Amino acid sequence: MKIITLLPFRNEEHFLKTCLKSVSDITDEIICINDKSTDNSKQVALELGAKVYDNTEKNEFGSIENQVRESLLNLGREANGTHFIFLDADEALSSNLKDNMSFIKKLDKPITLETLRKIRN
Repeated sequence: MKIITLLPFRNEEHFLKTCLKSVSDITDEIICINDKSTDNSKQVALELGAKVYDNTEKNEFGSIENQVRESLLNLGREANGTHFIFLDADEALSSNLKDNMSFIKKLDKPITLETLRKIRN
């Protein structure tokens, strides 16, 4: 079973390292959309092993957030991912969520979080 992390960003250099490191030990692939960053965000993501795609749309970041999310999900589907983690660059996975995702991964089959709750209780 594969876990793919999907992450859009724009000028998030100071948050990206923490965000990406929070998923690096449970995710098989990190796919990022760089939305015209002018800082070192793209380089940080690349150095941490993420695949980075550049958004070439002319719209403002806030107005295209849903479009970016849809693009990321399509990229994830093309990567044959089973489970997805969608994060904003200023977020990090909690240890509880990381434990749950690790448990799902060990099952080596698709499972919903609802089913996971039933299994763990």
